[in-house]
Amino acid sequence: MNWSNYQENIFSYVLDTKYNLAVSAVAGSGKTTTLVEIINNLVGKTLFSAFNKHIAMELQSRIGDLADAKTLHSAGMGLLYKVRKPRLDEKKYFAIIREVAKSEFHKSHLQIVVKVTKKILSMTMNTLTQPEDFEAMLMTYGFLTDILELNKRLKYGTPDALTQKLKQIIYVSIAKGIEDFEKTGEIDYNDMIFIPVVKELKGNYKNVLIDEAQDLNAGQMQLALGLSNNRIIAVADPKQAIMGFTGSLADSFDQVVDKTNAQILPLSVCYRCPTSHLELAQAIVPHIEPAPNASKGEIYNVKTEEVLSLAQQGDLIICRRNAPLIKLALKFIANKRQARVRGRDFATDLMNLADIVKDHSVIVGNFKSGMLSNLTYYFQDKVQILAQYDNNEPLIEALSDRCNCLQTIVESSKATDVETLKQEINDLFSDEKAAIYLSSVHRAKGLEADNVFLIQYNKIRITYKGQQVWQQEQEANLEYVALTRAKKKLYLVNDK
Repeated sequence: MNWSNYQENIFSYVLDTKYNLAVSAVAGSGKTTTLVEIINNLVGKTLFSAFNKHIAMELQSRIGDLADAKTLHSAGMGLLYKVRKPRLDEKKYFAIIREVAKSEFHKSHLQIVVKVTKKILSMTMNTLTQPEDFEAMLMTYGFLTDILELNKRLKYGTPDALTQKLKQIIYVSIAKGIEDFEKTGEIDYNDMIFIPVVKELKGNYKNVLIDEAQDLNAGQMQLALGLSNNRIIAVADPKQAIMGFTGSLADSFDQVVDKTNAQILPLSVCYRCPTSHLELAQAIVPHIEPAPNASKGEIYNVKTEEVLSLAQQGDLIICRRNAPLIKLALKFIANKRQARVRGRDFATDLMNLADIVKDHSVIVGNFKSGMLSNLTYYFQDKVQILAQYDNNEPLIEALSDRCNCLQTIVESSKATDVETLKQEINDLFSDEKAAIYLSSVHRAKGLEADNVFLIQYNKIRITYKGQQVWQQEQEANLEYVALTRAKKKLYLVNDK
């Protein structure tokens, strides 16, 4: 194997020292290959902390018995055995919240209250949010829209009053969840990280390798750093930190470095992208380098209407927003071209929105026109309420994208009821293999294709009043991620 100078330096540091290490990688830099070689050079019990189960299984097949490849949830599950044998119940907190909330809300409202509260509770646990920071957390991660919708349904009073009640329910439920584990061993998915952290359970691995260290949330950070009794090796691309809106720490990599006093070593050669693509990416990440044998590649400027004829099997189409992707996917399907949109979680959001819009006002007559009318009023109603709050632009942007997505689907749909409409949404986002995949930039991280179309390239960064520095940085990071997916041809798609 011909290692780069960067890789040789990393391997030498691993072999010649016993200190903590932070590898600052770039897109397409051969992280997995580098990680396998690092593991080959380690002595003692080793854990490779993978970002998801698929990556863990793939790496385990490559390293055999040299190390344990696990997700952080799996590693946390192992720590729970130190207290008692855990028993997984994914509906644990739904039941707890229902029990805590039943005296505060009418039974006819409990289902929706539990659903919204559970979503907020999960973020509270993942981010280790303390009660004094709860309201700020709601704004940061966009839960205000959920609370406004819930308050309208319940007619509880003011949104602030409902917020305080949900806050009380959440922290009582979290305490009850810990108590239930101690008594019965019952846990849910979030508990696998949260309970080991709050109970300060520690691992006994000599070496812990943390992959995708730029995407850790507060709970994952504390758990990961507590798994080793000796050495931490973190690998990340700080410029691919784009998941702050989901609870990831905006400065996760920097925090790992600070907390472990790690030496930073670069991994700066990109083996995926042609030189012409990297010239664009270097405006954002100047230190990214092409491989010695990199081709020049091809870059084309085209219009959206041209994508329908240019895109072929195996191509990837990405966009900052979801609505243009759905519109394009439906055009492919209308032309009898197999296309699917990535993002099961977003499909669920759209199906939930369809239910909300259906109930927003009584639909009389034609289902399609009634849904479109309700959707218009729903959007206007929410914007009017959100306008009363500071820093509302990202919330309105996200709301607009979701509503535009649903509008596009309804306009092309033949559904005469909401259940049929939801099935059409589900089919559009199905996991079955498709000739052409369409993906938001967020969901495209980790993907690559020979040919990539970047829709609305001139609008890839979103700016708004009150935008924080970390949010501005992640918008730039999104452009970098988008520009580094293609291996041969990159199509920059603009209509103006």
